[in-house]
Amino acid sequence: MHEMSVHITDWILGVLYLIIIYILFLFIKGKNIQKHHEYRFFITGLTVKIVGALAFALVYIFYYKGGDTMNYFWGGETLVSYLINDPRTFLRLMFSSADFPDDLKFILQEIAFARAPEEWLMVRITAIINLFSFNRYLLSTLLIALISFWGSWRMYQTFLMFHPNLKKIAFYAVFLTPSVVFWGSGILKDTISFAFLGLFFYHSAQVFYFGKRKPNSLLIVFVAFLVIFNLKAYIILSFLPVLLIAWIMQLSRNMKNKLIRRLLTPIIAFLVLGVAIGSVPYVAEKSEKYRLENLESRMKGFHSWHTTVGGSTYDLHVTDYSLGSIAAKIPAALNVTYYRPYPLEVNTPTMAMGAVESLLFLILSIVLIIVLRVKFLSYSTKSPLMLISFLYAIIFGFAVGFTSYNFGALGRYKIPAMPFFAFYLFYLYFHWRKQLLKKRFKRTQFLQESQ
Repeated sequence: MHEMSVHITDWILGVLYLIIIYILFLFIKGKNIQKHHEYRFFITGLTVKIVGALAFALVYIFYYKGGDTMNYFWGGETLVSYLINDPRTFLRLMFSSADFPDDLKFILQEIAFARAPEEWLMVRITAIINLFSFNRYLLSTLLIALISFWGSWRMYQTFLMFHPNLKKIAFYAVFLTPSVVFWGSGILKDTISFAFLGLFFYHSAQVFYFGKRKPNSLLIVFVAFLVIFNLKAYIILSFLPVLLIAWIMQLSRNMKNKLIRRLLTPIIAFLVLGVAIGSVPYVAEKSEKYRLENLESRMKGFHSWHTTVGGSTYDLHVTDYSLGSIAAKIPAALNVTYYRPYPLEVNTPTMAMGAVESLLFLILSIVLIIVLRVKFLSYSTKSPLMLISFLYAIIFGFAVGFTSYNFGALGRYKIPAMPFFAFYLFYLYFHWRKQLLKKRFKRTQFLQESQ
């Protein structure tokens, strides 16, 4: 019988693990801070992830008393038990796909929820974590938080590759967005996907944007792609075209000769986008879940399932799944992703956290749209990262807002886009305040000189 309680052993081992972790990470900080000044935020970022992970674990232990996170942990616990009692079967299970051979199908009686490839992969990942946590849920959550921190730190460093002077803004966006702190630190597919998205973004930028083509970077790009694709393919399928579009802009701006730039940019754009348009559907076809002919039925399934599982639901009133009707729902889908739940829609503690975050982003967005007007959109071409942030926030925000129909699910699903959305808004606010201060300084200087 699986248990959800927390014992004194968990706390003692947890404190011991934390001491070891902080000693190791303080050493890493000391080794790097002279050359890389962003490491002054290294321990703060680590602490945020650990606090988020512990909050997530305690909420699921004492409030929800179960859920997907517990299922993954218990599935990993079951696999670890086979390592102790039957190592050969353990290895076979760890290297088996979800299409089990007949003599391994018995595992579905013990881990019944892990019939889908995504769930089975997450169980195997959790089993590896459990090997180092002595099958203690709090410790496994703590170790998952370290993986999340690793990916988040790489994402933060990628932001700084494009904007090295915006260390605080990038840190706020990546590490202090509440939904990412909570939903991106525990034992969930979303946490692992988010971490590997950070790794994928960092090493892709190194290779394609900054010309640092190291063999390990190419290997990590490949591995990160595989992990994300097999856990949550839509995350990487929506990110790839955005990366390619921003890369086109980068190539165009690096051409010094204006005539050559005008001639070659459309050709490069045509070739790169052609590859994107051709490859993304091809990759999608390799997954039964994301085949184009199955998308409508899957969207309908998401809508009906998420409105019947309980919790807090919403409805975009989709009755027609034609392309035009879906496009008409883009504003409503983006609104629900980034600006809902509204305060009056709150009925759970986790929804309250989401409502506070959404309200702050709503107020900031309204202020920026009023003061910047057209510039709110035109700033998206200021740099490749701004273009990536804008496009990914739009594309991914629409996708999850349109399909989720449940605020609890949406809180988890949207976290890959949240740092990009937050960075875009924070960047606009920073430049608006900067221009405002310049005007005030000039006005004060003029008044002083005229006296």
